[in-house]
Amino acid sequence: MRRIRAERQITLRDLEEMSGVSKETISGIERGSRSPQPLTLGKLARALGVDIDDLLSETPRPKASAPLDLFDESSNEAQWREHVDTLPREDSEALQSNLLSRIDELTKGLDRADLSDPVRIEASMRATEELLLLQGRLLVVEQALTEA
Repeated sequence: MRRIRAERQITLRDLEEMSGVSKETISGIERGSRSPQPLTLGKLARALGVDIDDLLSETPRPKASAPLDLFDESSNEAQWREHVDTLPREDSEALQSNLLSRIDELTKGLDRADLSDPVRIEASMRATEELLLLQGRLLVVEQALTEA
């Protein structure tokens, strides 16, 4: 991305204005200290008039670990917090929205659950476990957004 910007004489500030992505995020992606998220890469590629593949072919691999799966119960709160802290604000906000939507779906499903059937009871228990996990993840995302 840095090479493309240099060839076109586009500054970080110019690309920030063109893409809506902060210059700090752009710089971090170029240095490899930030993990480029798909939404962010799409905005940058559109602003530069290139394919995402063109950006990925020259974007250094981030030093951070691979993104965590939202539903991976094996990742602890510290790992989740570390992952969330690497996200650009717009991706954190999108994650927050996705978490809220899924929590709402689970809550509505539990409200309507028929607990007279053992199969439904088991499904409700699984939904409750997922709900608790997602509420914890949402708390971390909201804390990160508040601190940003």
